[in-house]
Amino acid sequence: TTTVAPVELTASWPGVTEDTIRVGFLEVDMETLVEMGLVDNNRGDPNHVIDILVEELNGRGGILGREVVVSYENVLPVSSTDAEAACLRFNEDNDVFVVLGSFVGPTIGVDPCITDGGTIMIGGTPTPADLENANAPWLTTGAAAGRSLPALVGLLHDEGRFVGPLGVVWASEDEGAALDVVLPDLDALGYDVAVKAVQTADAADRPQLAAQWETFVEKFRVEGVQTAVLVQASAAINGANMLATLDFGGEVLVVSPGSLNTIGITAQVPLEDLAGMVGSMGPTADEIYALAATQECVDILEAGDPEITVVPSAEVPEGERDWATPLIVHC
Repeated sequence: TTTVAPVELTASWPGVTEDTIRVGFLEVDMETLVEMGLVDNNRGDPNHVIDILVEELNGRGGILGREVVVSYENVLPVSSTDAEAACLRFNEDNDVFVVLGSFVGPTIGVDPCITDGGTIMIGGTPTPADLENANAPWLTTGAAAGRSLPALVGLLHDEGRFVGPLGVVWASEDEGAALDVVLPDLDALGYDVAVKAVQTADAADRPQLAAQWETFVEKFRVEGVQTAVLVQASAAINGANMLATLDFGGEVLVVSPGSLNTIGITAQVPLEDLAGMVGSMGPTADEIYALAATQECVDILEAGDPEITVVPSAEVPEGERDWATPLIVHC
Protein backbone atom coordinates (compact mmCIF):
# COMPACT_ATOMS: atom_id res chain seq x y z
CA THR A 1 0.00 0.00 0.00
CA THR A 2 0.98 3.60 -0.45
CA THR A 3 0.15 6.63 1.63
CA VAL A 4 -0.89 9.81 -0.15
CA ALA A 5 -0.13 12.99 1.74
CA PRO A 6 -3.15 15.28 2.16
CA VAL A 7 -3.24 18.27 -0.13
CA GLU A 8 -2.42 21.50 1.66
CA LEU A 9 -5.24 23.96 1.08
CA THR A 10 -4.23 27.56 0.60
CA ALA A 11 -5.84 30.91 -0.16
CA SER A 12 -5.12 30.34 -3.83
CA TRP A 13 -7.45 32.69 -5.72
CA PRO A 14 -9.92 35.55 -5.16
CA GLY A 15 -12.91 34.09 -3.33
CA VAL A 16 -10.91 31.01 -2.28
CA THR A 17 -9.47 30.72 1.23
CA GLU A 18 -7.84 27.80 3.00
CA ASP A 19 -11.26 26.42 3.97
CA THR A 20 -13.96 28.18 1.91
CA ILE A 21 -14.90 28.93 -1.68
CA ARG A 22 -17.33 31.80 -2.27
CA VAL A 23 -19.89 31.28 -5.05
CA GLY A 24 -22.22 33.96 -6.39
CA PHE A 25 -25.69 33.28 -7.79
CA LEU A 26 -27.56 35.61 -10.13
CA GLU A 27 -31.33 35.40 -9.67
CA VAL A 28 -34.32 37.16 -11.19
CA ASP A 29 -36.19 39.17 -8.56
CA MET A 30 -39.47 37.33 -9.15
CA GLU A 31 -41.16 38.62 -6.01
CA THR A 32 -40.83 42.24 -7.15
CA LEU A 33 -41.99 41.33 -10.67
CA VAL A 34 -45.11 39.77 -9.14
CA GLU A 35 -45.69 42.84 -6.96
CA MET A 36 -45.36 45.04 -10.06
CA GLY A 37 -47.95 42.93 -11.85
CA LEU A 38 -45.53 42.04 -14.64
CA VAL A 39 -45.75 38.27 -14.08
CA ASP A 40 -48.21 35.94 -12.42
CA ASN A 41 -45.98 33.54 -10.61
CA ASN A 42 -46.05 31.46 -7.46
CA ARG A 43 -42.63 29.82 -7.66
CA GLY A 44 -40.75 28.60 -4.66
CA ASP A 45 -37.90 30.74 -3.35
CA PRO A 46 -34.81 29.91 -5.48
CA ASN A 47 -32.44 31.11 -2.74
CA HIS A 48 -33.98 28.59 -0.35
CA VAL A 49 -33.52 25.84 -2.95
CA ILE A 50 -29.86 26.75 -3.44
CA ASP A 51 -29.26 26.91 0.32
CA ILE A 52 -30.50 23.35 0.74
CA LEU A 53 -28.53 21.99 -2.24
CA VAL A 54 -25.36 23.72 -1.01
CA GLU A 55 -25.89 22.50 2.55
CA GLU A 56 -26.08 18.93 1.25
CA LEU A 57 -22.93 19.49 -0.84
CA ASN A 58 -21.06 20.88 2.16
CA GLY A 59 -22.21 17.87 4.18
CA ARG A 60 -20.31 15.71 1.70
CA GLY A 61 -17.13 17.71 2.12
CA GLY A 62 -17.85 20.72 -0.08
CA ILE A 63 -15.56 21.24 -3.06
CA LEU A 64 -12.19 19.55 -2.60
CA GLY A 65 -12.38 20.04 1.16
CA ARG A 66 -13.56 23.64 1.06
CA GLU A 67 -16.95 24.75 2.35
CA VAL A 68 -19.11 26.54 -0.23
CA VAL A 69 -20.24 29.99 0.91
CA VAL A 70 -23.09 31.48 -1.12
CA SER A 71 -23.64 35.10 -2.13
CA TYR A 72 -26.89 36.17 -3.85
CA GLU A 73 -27.88 38.99 -6.16
CA ASN A 74 -31.62 39.12 -6.93
CA VAL A 75 -31.91 41.47 -9.91
CA LEU A 76 -34.98 43.09 -11.41
CA PRO A 77 -34.52 42.36 -15.15
CA VAL A 78 -35.77 45.72 -16.42
CA SER A 79 -32.92 48.03 -15.47
CA SER A 80 -29.30 47.82 -16.58
CA THR A 81 -28.41 50.09 -13.68
CA ASP A 82 -29.50 47.46 -11.13
CA ALA A 83 -27.64 44.75 -13.05
CA GLU A 84 -24.42 46.78 -13.21
CA ALA A 85 -24.63 47.45 -9.47
CA ALA A 86 -25.04 43.71 -8.82
CA CYS A 87 -21.99 43.00 -10.97
CA LEU A 88 -19.88 45.46 -9.01
CA ARG A 89 -20.96 43.91 -5.72
CA PHE A 90 -19.90 40.46 -6.96
CA ASN A 91 -16.55 41.69 -8.25
CA GLU A 92 -15.63 44.09 -5.47
CA ASP A 93 -17.73 43.72 -2.31
CA ASN A 94 -18.46 39.98 -2.17
CA ASP A 95 -15.18 38.86 -3.74
CA VAL A 96 -16.65 35.67 -5.23
CA PHE A 97 -14.63 33.00 -7.02
CA VAL A 98 -17.33 32.32 -9.61
CA VAL A 99 -20.78 33.59 -10.58
CA LEU A 100 -23.42 31.06 -11.62
CA GLY A 101 -26.29 32.22 -13.82
CA SER A 102 -26.62 35.31 -16.00
CA PHE A 103 -28.57 38.50 -16.43
CA VAL A 104 -31.72 38.11 -18.50
CA GLY A 105 -33.96 40.07 -20.85
CA PRO A 106 -33.01 43.72 -21.31
CA THR A 107 -30.11 43.34 -18.83
CA ILE A 108 -28.37 40.54 -20.74
CA GLY A 109 -25.82 43.01 -22.09
CA VAL A 110 -24.37 43.41 -18.60
CA ASP A 111 -23.07 39.81 -18.56
CA PRO A 112 -19.54 40.77 -19.75
CA CYS A 113 -19.19 43.00 -16.68
CA ILE A 114 -18.62 39.88 -14.56
CA THR A 115 -15.63 38.59 -16.51
CA ASP A 116 -14.37 42.10 -17.27
CA GLY A 117 -13.88 42.39 -13.52
CA GLY A 118 -11.83 39.20 -13.44
CA THR A 119 -14.54 36.92 -12.01
CA ILE A 120 -15.23 33.52 -13.53
CA MET A 121 -18.76 33.14 -14.94
CA ILE A 122 -20.79 30.03 -15.73
CA GLY A 123 -23.93 30.88 -17.67
CA GLY A 124 -25.24 33.25 -20.30
CA THR A 125 -24.54 33.18 -24.04
CA PRO A 126 -21.19 34.88 -24.66
CA THR A 127 -20.36 36.01 -28.19
CA PRO A 128 -16.90 35.39 -29.66
CA ALA A 129 -16.08 39.03 -28.89
CA ASP A 130 -17.20 38.55 -25.27
CA LEU A 131 -14.89 35.57 -24.87
CA GLU A 132 -11.98 37.38 -26.52
CA ASN A 133 -12.35 40.37 -24.19
CA ALA A 134 -12.99 38.38 -21.00
CA ASN A 135 -10.46 38.75 -18.21
CA ALA A 136 -11.51 35.46 -16.61
CA PRO A 137 -12.87 32.12 -17.86
CA TRP A 138 -16.46 32.32 -19.13
CA LEU A 139 -18.24 29.01 -19.54
CA THR A 140 -21.77 28.49 -20.82
CA THR A 141 -24.11 25.62 -20.07
CA GLY A 142 -25.34 25.70 -23.66
CA ALA A 143 -23.78 26.12 -27.07
CA ALA A 144 -22.08 29.48 -27.52
CA ALA A 145 -23.70 31.98 -29.85
CA GLY A 146 -20.99 31.36 -32.46
CA ARG A 147 -22.24 27.79 -32.77
CA SER A 148 -25.92 27.94 -31.81
CA LEU A 149 -26.97 30.86 -34.01
CA PRO A 150 -25.57 29.46 -37.29
CA ALA A 151 -27.11 26.09 -36.43
CA LEU A 152 -30.51 27.70 -35.86
CA VAL A 153 -30.29 29.78 -39.06
CA GLY A 154 -29.41 26.59 -40.92
CA LEU A 155 -32.36 24.69 -39.48
CA LEU A 156 -34.79 27.48 -40.33
CA HIS A 157 -33.34 27.59 -43.85
CA ASP A 158 -33.71 23.82 -44.27
CA GLU A 159 -37.34 24.11 -43.17
CA GLY A 160 -38.00 26.86 -45.72
CA ARG A 161 -39.02 29.37 -43.04
CA PHE A 162 -37.30 32.45 -44.49
CA VAL A 163 -40.01 33.78 -46.81
CA GLY A 164 -39.73 36.86 -49.03
CA PRO A 165 -37.83 40.00 -48.03
CA LEU A 166 -36.56 39.82 -44.47
CA GLY A 167 -36.54 42.38 -41.68
CA VAL A 168 -33.80 41.60 -39.13
CA VAL A 169 -33.97 43.22 -35.68
CA TRP A 170 -31.51 43.02 -32.81
CA ALA A 171 -30.92 44.92 -29.59
CA SER A 172 -27.87 47.18 -29.35
CA GLU A 173 -26.20 44.83 -26.86
CA ASP A 174 -26.46 41.97 -29.37
CA GLU A 175 -24.81 43.81 -32.26
CA GLY A 176 -21.96 41.30 -32.45
CA ALA A 177 -24.31 38.33 -32.80
CA ALA A 178 -26.24 40.08 -35.57
CA LEU A 179 -23.39 41.64 -37.55
CA ASP A 180 -20.81 38.88 -37.12
CA VAL A 181 -23.00 35.78 -37.27
CA VAL A 182 -26.63 36.03 -38.37
CA LEU A 183 -26.45 38.61 -41.17
CA PRO A 184 -23.39 37.04 -42.85
CA ASP A 185 -25.09 33.62 -42.72
CA LEU A 186 -28.29 35.00 -44.27
CA ASP A 187 -26.23 36.72 -46.97
CA ALA A 188 -24.32 33.51 -47.74
CA LEU A 189 -27.65 31.69 -48.11
CA GLY A 190 -28.80 34.32 -50.63
CA TYR A 191 -31.57 36.02 -48.66
CA ASP A 192 -32.72 39.58 -49.27
CA VAL A 193 -32.54 41.52 -46.00
CA ALA A 194 -34.67 44.55 -46.80
CA VAL A 195 -34.63 46.10 -43.30
CA LYS A 196 -31.96 46.05 -40.61
CA ALA A 197 -33.13 47.61 -37.34
CA VAL A 198 -31.55 48.05 -33.93
CA GLN A 199 -33.64 48.14 -30.76
CA THR A 200 -32.03 50.84 -28.61
CA ALA A 201 -34.97 51.68 -26.36
CA ASP A 202 -34.83 50.56 -22.73
CA ALA A 203 -37.33 47.75 -22.24
CA ALA A 204 -38.41 49.40 -18.98
CA ASP A 205 -39.59 52.44 -20.96
CA ARG A 206 -42.64 50.85 -22.57
CA PRO A 207 -43.81 53.98 -24.48
CA GLN A 208 -40.37 54.48 -26.02
CA LEU A 209 -40.08 50.79 -26.85
CA ALA A 210 -43.53 50.77 -28.47
CA ALA A 211 -42.71 53.87 -30.52
CA GLN A 212 -39.50 52.30 -31.78
CA TRP A 213 -41.21 49.07 -32.80
CA GLU A 214 -43.96 51.03 -34.53
CA THR A 215 -41.20 52.55 -36.67
CA PHE A 216 -39.78 49.10 -37.40
CA VAL A 217 -43.15 47.74 -38.49
CA GLU A 218 -43.76 50.77 -40.70
CA LYS A 219 -40.40 50.13 -42.39
CA PHE A 220 -41.39 46.47 -42.82
CA ARG A 221 -44.58 47.51 -44.60
CA VAL A 222 -42.85 50.04 -46.85
CA GLU A 223 -40.16 47.54 -47.87
CA GLY A 224 -42.58 44.61 -48.26
CA VAL A 225 -41.00 42.55 -45.49
CA GLN A 226 -42.72 39.19 -45.14
CA THR A 227 -40.58 37.66 -42.39
CA ALA A 228 -39.33 39.37 -39.22
CA VAL A 229 -36.14 37.79 -37.86
CA LEU A 230 -35.53 38.54 -34.17
CA VAL A 231 -31.92 38.03 -33.10
CA GLN A 232 -31.14 37.05 -29.51
CA ALA A 233 -33.22 37.31 -26.37
CA SER A 234 -33.92 41.02 -25.90
CA ALA A 235 -35.19 41.61 -29.44
CA ALA A 236 -37.02 38.28 -29.37
CA ILE A 237 -38.85 38.84 -26.08
CA ASN A 238 -39.77 42.47 -26.72
CA GLY A 239 -40.31 42.02 -30.44
CA ALA A 240 -42.65 39.07 -30.05
CA ASN A 241 -45.00 41.11 -27.88
CA MET A 242 -44.70 44.26 -29.98
CA LEU A 243 -45.25 42.53 -33.34
CA ALA A 244 -48.34 40.82 -31.95
CA THR A 245 -49.65 44.10 -30.54
CA LEU A 246 -48.96 46.01 -33.76
CA ASP A 247 -50.53 43.28 -35.91
CA PHE A 248 -47.47 42.79 -38.13
CA GLY A 249 -49.16 39.95 -39.99
CA GLY A 250 -46.01 38.37 -41.46
CA GLU A 251 -43.90 35.43 -40.34
CA VAL A 252 -41.88 35.82 -37.13
CA LEU A 253 -38.69 33.81 -36.65
CA VAL A 254 -36.81 33.83 -33.33
CA VAL A 255 -33.08 33.33 -33.83
CA SER A 256 -32.27 33.00 -30.16
CA PRO A 257 -31.82 29.52 -28.67
CA GLY A 258 -34.37 28.80 -25.98
CA SER A 259 -36.05 32.21 -26.06
CA LEU A 260 -39.44 30.75 -27.01
CA ASN A 261 -39.63 29.43 -23.45
CA THR A 262 -39.08 32.92 -22.03
CA ILE A 263 -41.45 34.55 -24.53
CA GLY A 264 -44.23 32.26 -23.33
CA ILE A 265 -43.49 32.80 -19.64
CA THR A 266 -43.25 36.59 -19.88
CA ALA A 267 -45.93 37.17 -22.55
CA GLN A 268 -47.73 40.49 -22.24
CA VAL A 269 -50.33 39.54 -24.85
CA PRO A 270 -52.66 36.52 -24.99
CA LEU A 271 -50.64 33.43 -25.89
CA GLU A 272 -52.87 32.78 -28.90
CA ASP A 273 -51.60 36.08 -30.36
CA LEU A 274 -48.09 34.58 -30.38
CA ALA A 275 -49.15 31.43 -32.22
CA GLY A 276 -47.13 30.76 -35.36
CA MET A 277 -43.83 32.20 -34.15
CA VAL A 278 -41.01 29.79 -34.89
CA GLY A 279 -37.73 29.29 -33.05
CA SER A 280 -36.03 26.77 -30.81
CA MET A 281 -36.83 25.45 -27.37
CA GLY A 282 -34.95 23.30 -24.95
CA PRO A 283 -36.39 20.13 -23.43
CA THR A 284 -39.71 20.55 -21.68
CA ALA A 285 -39.94 20.95 -17.93
CA ASP A 286 -41.57 17.52 -17.70
CA GLU A 287 -38.68 15.91 -19.59
CA ILE A 288 -36.12 17.52 -17.30
CA TYR A 289 -38.15 16.67 -14.19
CA ALA A 290 -38.15 12.99 -15.15
CA LEU A 291 -34.34 12.76 -15.29
CA ALA A 292 -32.69 10.65 -12.59
CA ALA A 293 -30.39 13.55 -11.68
CA THR A 294 -33.38 15.82 -11.13
CA GLN A 295 -35.04 13.23 -8.92
CA GLU A 296 -31.91 13.10 -6.77
CA CYS A 297 -32.25 16.85 -6.24
CA VAL A 298 -35.96 16.43 -5.44
CA ASP A 299 -34.98 14.02 -2.67
CA ILE A 300 -32.36 16.46 -1.33
CA LEU A 301 -34.79 19.39 -1.28
CA GLU A 302 -37.60 17.46 0.40
CA ALA A 303 -35.19 16.04 2.99
CA GLY A 304 -33.76 19.51 3.64
CA ASP A 305 -37.21 21.04 4.18
CA PRO A 306 -39.90 18.49 5.10
CA GLU A 307 -42.61 21.13 4.51
CA ILE A 308 -41.81 21.09 0.78
CA THR A 309 -43.36 18.56 -1.59
CA VAL A 310 -42.09 18.79 -5.15
CA VAL A 311 -44.36 17.83 -8.04
CA PRO A 312 -44.09 18.65 -11.77
CA SER A 313 -44.99 22.28 -12.42
CA ALA A 314 -48.09 21.37 -14.43
CA GLU A 315 -49.42 19.38 -11.45
CA VAL A 316 -49.08 22.08 -8.78
CA PRO A 317 -52.48 22.61 -7.13
CA GLU A 318 -53.92 26.08 -7.48
CA GLY A 319 -52.68 28.40 -4.75
CA GLU A 320 -49.64 26.28 -3.86
CA ARG A 321 -46.02 27.05 -4.71
CA ASP A 322 -44.19 25.59 -7.69
CA TRP A 323 -40.89 24.25 -6.36
CA ALA A 324 -40.03 22.23 -9.47
CA THR A 325 -39.14 25.26 -11.60
CA PRO A 326 -36.43 26.77 -9.35
CA LEU A 327 -35.18 23.27 -8.50
CA ILE A 328 -34.70 22.35 -12.17
CA VAL A 329 -32.79 25.58 -12.80
CA HIS A 330 -30.28 24.96 -10.02
CA CYS A 331 -30.15 21.18 -9.74
